[in-house]
Amino acid sequence: MKTVLVVDDDPDLRRMYATLIAKRGYEVIARESAEDLVALVVASEPVAILIDLMMPGIDGLEAVEQLRRDPRTRSVRVIMLSACHSFEAARRSSELAVERYLVKPATMDAVLAAIDGRSPERARAGACR
Repeated sequence: MKTVLVVDDDPDLRRMYATLIAKRGYEVIARESAEDLVALVVASEPVAILIDLMMPGIDGLEAVEQLRRDPRTRSVRVIMLSACHSFEAARRSSELAVERYLVKPATMDAVLAAIDGRSPERARAGACR
């Protein structure tokens, strides 16, 4: 079975994403932080990581930087979720080869399309206030 990692500090969103992705037939490993993410990726060999941008401790961008520095995890597919549409965060995500940058609340269709590697659906674009 293919594995997807879900990393989000919000327990309700983490549970919702994990449940819906599991219903799609994936094994899901859910974590509340990006601590030790490289080791987890090496051990679980996920097909994709769904990760929140803004988290306490190691944020999503820092976590992806760590993944890209390690040859064992450099090519893992990453889908970034953000509660805030930030040009700088989107630009940095692109530089780090993040496959998709979705603004919360992204539709589950958009999240599942990203996980499945299908054409992107329109994610709801918003702005931070």
